[in-house]
Amino acid sequence: MTVESTGYRFLETEPEVPSDETSEFACSVEFNPSLDDYVYATSRLNKSRSTFTPWTKFTLQAFYLINAIGLPAALLFFGYPILAIGVFALNIFLATFFLPASVKFDYRRYYRSVYGDNFEREIVQVELTHEGVHSRHGGNASFHLWKSICSIEETSESIYLYLRGSAVIVRKSGFPFDEQKKRFLSFAMARLKESQARQLQQ
Repeated sequence: MTVESTGYRFLETEPEVPSDETSEFACSVEFNPSLDDYVYATSRLNKSRSTFTPWTKFTLQAFYLINAIGLPAALLFFGYPILAIGVFALNIFLATFFLPASVKFDYRRYYRSVYGDNFEREIVQVELTHEGVHSRHGGNASFHLWKSICSIEETSESIYLYLRGSAVIVRKSGFPFDEQKKRFLSFAMARLKESQARQLQQ
């Protein structure tokens, strides 16, 4: 069955059946990629595999505390309450808004330089089978066994299949109907659980 909707397709070659009965079931979705998805996935992966040593983390935390609390406290002690409030507010703004936004901007600039300005107008196809995940984009293709998938995350816009150092990203805009997105996600989650169970038994 093929369903088409405004440039996006969701394909099912066969009805879903348990994995021990067939290995031919496959579902495929096509969509336009988003740089924001790559920025989000990179941020999540970098956060999960932080290589800072305990001493480095302590040093950074101490530096932040001195700037955000110690300096304003000193200014307040010496009779500069307005300046103290200003310094405190500036530190909060930098840590909460400016620095994260700067990192995201740099990620976006990097991916745009790698993929080009037409990246978000190209077509990506992701296909799930009982063996693994196929991804095709711009004449390139990749395949990942389910044992290579570490986790799956769903956001309001996308589905992320995380590998050890990257991710296969599926935009929900590629699904004409919500039911198809649910079946796609359920199939992925079921295959991941099966793969993790087999690895625990080995």
